[in-house]
Amino acid sequence: MINSTLLNNLLIYSQSNAEALWAHLQTFIRISGPVLIFTNYQRTVMFQISYNQNLAFQITEPDSSYMRLYRNNYNISLFLQIDNLLNSLTQSI
Repeated sequence: MINSTLLNNLLIYSQSNAEALWAHLQTFIRISGPVLIFTNYQRTVMFQISYNQNLAFQITEPDSSYMRLYRNNYNISLFLQIDNLLNSLTQSI
């Protein structure tokens, strides 16, 4: 049933069925390009803490970006993480 609804241009990598196509797309999508890496790091640099919101929820935003970078083999040093966090504090005061 799924094979009959797939568009022909989705089968350009010569996958014969939906399962093979899905496996190929999962492999292809997990490869992060420079734009995605830069975007994740930029989120950490531009992060600002708002004092009228719960800090516990806010701190998950840069942490999630650091985790995505780490999963893509781009480990940001602890020094830079702390520096970016301190920068977010000074911008908010």
